[in-house]
Amino acid sequence: MDRNSPHYRSERGAWGFVTFFSALFLAQIVFIALAAGGPAWGWSIPTRWWTGASVMALFIIARLLRWKRKARRLLGKEEDLQWAMRECMDEVRKAIDRSGQVLHDLRLYMDEQKHAADVLLERAERQRRLLEVDKDQAQVIRQILIEESVQNIRTGRRREWMFFALGMAASIPIGVLINLYVP
Repeated sequence: MDRNSPHYRSERGAWGFVTFFSALFLAQIVFIALAAGGPAWGWSIPTRWWTGASVMALFIIARLLRWKRKARRLLGKEEDLQWAMRECMDEVRKAIDRSGQVLHDLRLYMDEQKHAADVLLERAERQRRLLEVDKDQAQVIRQILIEESVQNIRTGRRREWMFFALGMAASIPIGVLINLYVP
């Protein structure tokens, strides 16, 4: 059985009362024996009575002192328990204060995240609108670029043919001059 269980403590306390009253009964028997058997030992009646009463008184005083010590110890434990309870309550109060601060910080963080999400959604909506407008413009720009590239290709071919023709036109007189001057 666990020493800290309430059943053990109550049973132990009950045994303390039984022990006390049993010892008190034995002390009374000693008192009666001293009173009755005192003449055999050569004691006078007042001596026997005072000796028996002293034994009973010592036993009762010892038991009362033990109870007082136990009560003090229990009161000390109760005060320690109250102190421990106060400490625990202070810790709980501090934890609640900390959790309140954490909740406040979390609320601020959530507000910041909500604001950031709103800003991102607004930007996405603007980009979507620009993309719709840009699709139409992209088609127009594509047509313009295709037309320009076709014109550039035609211009480039013309230029190539012109250089070819100039090259042919220039090579014939040069060939004739070379044949005239060289024997």
